[in-house]
Amino acid sequence: AGEAAVVDHDAHTYSPTSTCAVTPPPQLREASPLVFGMNDVLGTIVNLTYTDTALVSAVKALGVGALRHPGGTVANYWTMANGTYVGPDGTSASGCSNPPHWNYCKYEQRIAAHPPRTFSAEAFARGVGSEIGATVHDLNVFSMSTAQSIAELEALAQAGVVITHLELGNEIYISKNYAWRYPTAQDYAAACLPIVAAAKRIFPKVRIAVVGDCCGNAGWNGNLS
Repeated sequence: AGEAAVVDHDAHTYSPTSTCAVTPPPQLREASPLVFGMNDVLGTIVNLTYTDTALVSAVKALGVGALRHPGGTVANYWTMANGTYVGPDGTSASGCSNPPHWNYCKYEQRIAAHPPRTFSAEAFARGVGSEIGATVHDLNVFSMSTAQSIAELEALAQAGVVITHLELGNEIYISKNYAWRYPTAQDYAAACLPIVAAAKRIFPKVRIAVVGDCCGNAGWNGNLS
């Protein structure tokens, strides 16, 4: 059973309105946890912490098997080690946007209202991440350099985070948004190859996904392979 609720993210309040019965199909519980996953934008956009009781209850009630952390497009501007947005050099402030396409700067105040590293991958693993079967970690390979992305993996390992499924960026094939960083699939692949090697060294059992095209960027997938 679960609760329907009204959540005020700015006021940090949760108000249950009714209860409902949710029974995940047996095949979703028994098969791979990756069969039923959800995109996670906790911290990056939604300011519910990873130990929020309502959040954890909802994940359990829905039978969520996997979460994609820290989300999709937001992952291109995020450091999982620190749980914050990063700047163009991977460390400084004001890295929350890619004008005019995306602007996540309005969420930085919400993040700053919490103690440091509240939204780190380490905190995620200790919180709601411990209630699911798998986490797909989406690594920032866009606003961080290749060396910084590798350093991020090393920092996560040192913090005790175990990565079993790793994704390298989000929607990089959308040229109008990302071509200034990766003009071609070959450029993206060249940046990813050292990261893949490092990920396999740091997390020997990791399974890695690169960003393929779904929407008409001619030649992207062929050039990526």
